[in-house]
Amino acid sequence: MLMVNTNNRLQRTGQILRGNGLLLIALGALVVLEALTRKPLHRFPVYVDWNTIVTLTGLLLITTAIRESGFFTWMACRISKRIQNERHLALFLIFWQLFSPCF
Repeated sequence: MLMVNTNNRLQRTGQILRGNGLLLIALGALVVLEALTRKPLHRFPVYVDWNTIVTLTGLLLITTAIRESGFFTWMACRISKRIQNERHLALFLIFWQLFSPCF
């Protein structure tokens, strides 16, 4: 029973690594980093700024929820109906980015 469970876990891990090239590159970089620095592997989480990771995860969740609600599509349709040419669209986007952080 233990052998079957271990075999399933290894197969799932292999599928994840084959399907995610960036993860494979990051793991390879971690192995190289450990070999070059000769520091123990359990010390590497100390070097991660976890507050930044949590903040980015929260922003990802909020942005995904807004996208799934259809707000971005609604806003794009509304903007495209009001703006007639590309120059005005470019100016609108520039000024939107300039003034939107103020609110």
